[in-house]
Formats: sequence, C-alpha cells, structure tokens
Amino acid sequence: MKLLLSSLLLLCVLVGQSTTVKVVNWNLEWFGSNTAGPLDKAQQNSNVLAICKELNADLYAFCEVVDTNRFKDLVHHLGSKYNYAWSSFCSGAENISDKHWANGQKLAFVYNKNIFKHVTVRGMMVHEHTAYYNFANGRLPFLLSALVTINKKNVPISFILIHGKAGNSYTSYYRRFYATDELVDTLSLYFSNQLVCLLGDFNDDLLHTISYGVKTNESSYLPLEKWSQDHHDYWHFLTEQLSARGQKSTTHYNSVIDNQVVSSPLFQYYVPNSIQIDTVVGQWVSDETLEKTSDHYPVVALYNW
Repeated sequence: MKLLLSSLLLLCVLVGQSTTVKVVNWNLEWFGSNTAGPLDKAQQNSNVLAICKELNADLYAFCEVVDTNRFKDLVHHLGSKYNYAWSSFCSGAENISDKHWANGQKLAFVYNKNIFKHVTVRGMMVHEHTAYYNFANGRLPFLLSALVTINKKNVPISFILIHGKAGNSYTSYYRRFYATDELVDTLSLYFSNQLVCLLGDFNDDLLHTISYGVKTNESSYLPLEKWSQDHHDYWHFLTEQLSARGQKSTTHYNSVIDNQVVSSPLFQYYVPNSIQIDTVVGQWVSDETLEKTSDHYPVVALYNW
C-alpha cells in the first residue's frame, strides 16, 4: 500500500512538472551595481540564487539587472537547463556601446530551455522618441517570444517585460500614462488575438495610482484598462485581486506595483487564483528580511495546458 501511494505521489509530481509553467517577475534592485542597491553584492547574489532555486520557475522576468557578468554567473549556478537574455538598452543608453549601458538598469529573461523553444528577444518601440522619454529615457519594454512546449503541445506566447517610470509625482504619472497609451497602440496593431503576458515593475498600482501629485486616483495604466473594456475585457489584470486584498509587492510601500496582465487568448491557460506575491522569500535566505537582496518581492503565476 505504501509503495502504491508513493508511486501515485511521484506520478502527480511528474504530471505537474509536465503540464504547468511557472512564471516569475521580480525587480532585483540594482543587481550588482557599485553605486546603488544593497551594499553587499556577494550577499545579494547569494540570496537571489537561493530564492530562485526555491522558486524553481520556468521563466524569470527580471528588472534592474546592472552587472551582466555577475548575472551570467547567477544563471550558471541556477543550472544547465536555463538560458538568458538581457536588453541591449536601458535608461540613458540606446545600445551596448553606449558608455552608460554597463551601469544602467537592464531588463532580463531567464528561461527553461527545455520548455521554451525558438526563443527570440527584442526591444519594443525603440525608434519612437516619445516612447523613449516616457519609458524612463530608454527603459523600453523588452519582448521575449517563444514556443512554450509542454507535454508535446506547442503554444506561442509573447512575454513583454515592463519597467515603468518610477516616482509618485505629476510628471512621473503622466510619463507612465503616455507610455501606456503608446504601448496600447503597439499591442492592438501587432499583437491582436495573440497569447501575451505583460509583466514586470509597473511602478504603479493597477487599481489606484500611488501618485499624489495628480487630481485622480486612477492608475496611470488607465489607457490599457479602457482599451480592454472597449474590447470585451480583453486584458485580464491578474494582480488587481492582490491589491484589492491589501497586499504589497515591495518591502516599504503598501501597494502592488509589480504586476502581471494577460490577454484573453492566454487567460484560458492561467491557473485560477495562482497569482501570488512571495513574501515568504525571507525564510529562504539567511537574512530576516529582504533588505540585503531587494526591496521588491517576486510575483508568481502558473499557466497550464
């Protein structure tokens, strides 16, 4: 009887591994920077590695990667099943040859190459001057497209990593607002009826804005919300429910600014109520808090087919 139960448990684990994709977005707070973020970079690296091993995700979408050599070493220690890609642009730098690129906040993906096939990455709206300004002077959305293969079924998905303009001022609010407006145009033109996941550090709550310098309580991502409403609730704002419960995605502020939003074609594969903010990650490292790792918590969601 014990042998039978053990076999059934093993089968359940194997089935779970073969049909579910775990997606994590996380702001790593100036990862590896010599001028900002946690002071002990070796400790930060060690903690991020330990937490990622516990999360055991199939896709990590990271914001604020600075030291690419340290990041490459991190992925190496995560295991041979992972590959990575980082943006060739960041705030203040349009390409790798720019002198500001090395010390800038870059976007990066780490993906399970056993599941993610035919991976391509590129920056979005890279030739649009207003988008460059509104997305924090060059911190444009970073696109990863792939065939996600589970149980011999290939599903084409586009993951768009966003790091919105930070700040709660009037100017920051409207830079996010107009950046979202331009992104909506791009999505409606090039990604209509596709499986799309928008994720990352939006630097605003989806239910209400964190900005106090504007005469509204509505999120700066309102253009996306309105477009969705006009198109039969096309976008599903997964992390809104976390905000409604009073949760937070950073260690200092009582708001959910790290988000996941999915298109209707992808929503059919979302595991209901699986979205969560992993505030327990402090239990997986030697620190009592995340202060030596990041001021943001990972956001996790599951997708299943």
